Amino acid sequence: MSIFEQNFSRLIRDAREVLTNIGHLKWARAYLSIICWNVLDMEVPQYFSVLSLNQRNVPIITLIEGIIEYMQNTFVERSIMADLNGHTCSCGKWRSLGIPCGHAIAAARHSNMHELLDMVQVYYHADVFQLIYQTQTVHPLPPPSEWETPDPLLAVLLPM
Repeated sequence: MSIFEQNFSRLIRDAREVLTNIGHLKWARAYLSIICWNVLDMEVPQYFSVLSLNQRNVPIITLIEGIIEYMQNTFVERSIMADLNGHTCSCGKWRSLGIPCGHAIAAARHSNMHELLDMVQVYYHADVFQLIYQTQTVHPLPPPSEWETPDPLLAVLLPM
C-alpha cells in the first residue's frame, strides 16, 4: 500500500483527482482483495522456520524436498479457482478480458475439455468479425492535420 501511495502521489494533480474519483478498488492492484498468483508474501526464513527439528539434521536434498513440499502445500491453499461453466476465474483476467487465463486453460485441459474456443467470448470469434465487417464499411481515420475540430468543444464526461 505504501509503495502504491508513494507512486500515486507523483502523478499530476488532475490525474490523481480523476483516478481517485473512479475509486482505487476499481483499478489499483494494491487495493484488490483477492490473492494474486504472482505475489509472494512469504520470505525465505519463514520456509526454514516451518521445518521440524528432525528435518534440520538431514542431507541437503531432503531439506530442499521438505521446503518444496511446504511451498506446494502453501500454493494449494491459495489456489486460484476457475469456474469453467461460469467463465470466471478468481484471478479476474477471464472476466475482464473475455479470454480464458492460464488457470482456466489448465483446468480445462485437466478436465479433458477440448473445445477451448467455447471458452472465449463470442465477440472474439472469427465469424463475428466477418459479420461486423460485412455489414458496415470501415473508413480509415485521416491524419490529424485533416481532423475537423468542432466549435465550441464539448466536454466529454468519464463513464460511471
